[in-house]
Amino acid sequence: VPYPWLDAYRLVTGGNYEAAALADVDGDGALSWQEYVAGSLPTNKSSVFRAYIGVTNSRPWVTWSPNLGTARVYTVDGKSALTNAAWLSPTNAASRFFRVKVSLD
Repeated sequence: VPYPWLDAYRLVTGGNYEAAALADVDGDGALSWQEYVAGSLPTNKSSVFRAYIGVTNSRPWVTWSPNLGTARVYTVDGKSALTNAAWLSPTNAASRFFRVKVSLD
């Protein structure tokens, strides 16, 4: 996590950037470093990464918010049943579960 980002949200106490990156300041279950990667606000419990699914012309589509564009890498995986062990590249199956992963470039 960039120090300036942690400083901008006043997360650092006593110069301990490691502790600031590992803290869940707003109590939403996401650590500061996870909030940085996802693009959410570490001081706002309602600011979370959300994935959305829709269907257009019988074809599913997935989008997410926030979307930091090329500053992050987004991966969409799918499976036809939650009991399946593996997440795979999604297909246009009639029934599908999706997940969106976000990582740094």
